[in-house]
Amino acid sequence: MSSMAGYGLMMATGILGPVKSLTAMSVTSIPQRQMRSGPARGKTVDVDVADNNVMTLNFGDNRLGTMDTGYCTMANRGPVLELFGTKGVIAAWGGDMATRIEIYQDDWTTNVAGWRDVEIPGLNGVWSQHPSTLLHLADVVHRNAKLLTGPRQMTHVVEIMEKTWQAADERREIDLETDFEMLRSDEIPCDDPGLNPFVVNPG
Repeated sequence: MSSMAGYGLMMATGILGPVKSLTAMSVTSIPQRQMRSGPARGKTVDVDVADNNVMTLNFGDNRLGTMDTGYCTMANRGPVLELFGTKGVIAAWGGDMATRIEIYQDDWTTNVAGWRDVEIPGLNGVWSQHPSTLLHLADVVHRNAKLLTGPRQMTHVVEIMEKTWQAADERREIDLETDFEMLRSDEIPCDDPGLNPFVVNPG
């Protein structure tokens, strides 16, 4: 939870906003593990924290999400994120760097149905690569840009992780106490601001 969950939670809350409340289940599925590297390589250790966590997140406005995190999944070929909306589905692959985005539509008025890959302007640009962290920091320092992931969002994510264990232990839904202000669509950086896929241009 404390090692891996932050990535997905930053992504989910960055898209859907702060979590209002959550429920969770946490267990230790593999009670002993063999160290694979470092000075303790080959040594068998007892696992004293939950290594398999599943949470249900309530984002408010009748929006729910689920997330699982832990060290029990050796591999996964599915998308790292799926968003289910009233007009379709968005699926994204890649970890902290998007490598593919696919959407599903079923619109009888336009006779458009099924899955299709979508070209997103800037997907392979500097903002989707790891160096974007430093580029964004430079923008914040030198051009007074607004932080994409500020300390309030990070504090909120830490609280989600802590409340996940609490909700699992107490077997109940728990309210979140922190929140943060989301960026407006026109504040999301893009290689070419005119091609920002999140900004709807008139006409």
